[in-house]
Amino acid sequence: KGREYRVALGKHNLVEEAEEGSVFMGTSNIIVHEKWSSLFIR
Repeated sequence: KGREYRVALGKHNLVEEAEEGSVFMGTSNIIVHEKWSSLFIR
């Protein structure tokens, strides 16, 4: 089985799992933007 991904909606603090007002949802597909680059990730 492949990887499973989740999207965090309303998250501001990625360290705190149970942040108030945030919701995690699964994905049905992933679309990568044509100009996305991993060089921009810190």
